[in-house]
Amino acid sequence: MKQPPIIVIVNKKPYTFSANDTEVIRSIPSADRQQLITLLEAIKQQENQSQASVQQAAAMVSATSTLASTAAGAGNSPIQQAMNRERLHNGDADALMAQLIMEENLNKKPTLTKRSIHKWTAIVALIVFVLVLIL
Repeated sequence: MKQPPIIVIVNKKPYTFSANDTEVIRSIPSADRQQLITLLEAIKQQENQSQASVQQAAAMVSATSTLASTAAGAGNSPIQQAMNRERLHNGDADALMAQLIMEENLNKKPTLTKRSIHKWTAIVALIVFVLVLIL
């Protein structure tokens, strides 16, 4: 599959090239090339850090799932555990974080709404009214 060309703007000069197009790469001035190399090294470091954090999160989750499975006994089958491990190793860090956030939101308690506040206010007022009538 052919990769689409990459357009990079360095110091307000656009460069369009692909990884195997050596002529365009040679035509980039040295100062612009050095800035581009510095940027790509920073991107590579961030990618390495992101992969390390994903591996650390996967290790923590697998450790917690192992503890939970031993505590629950036969609660989680080996198939479910394998699926959880497989799920953690698929995709990149952003996808993993998005998935973990969605799972956390599913486990959250629902927030108070106007309707629930009105309901509880009415219940408290009714209890106070009944207590006033009794006493």
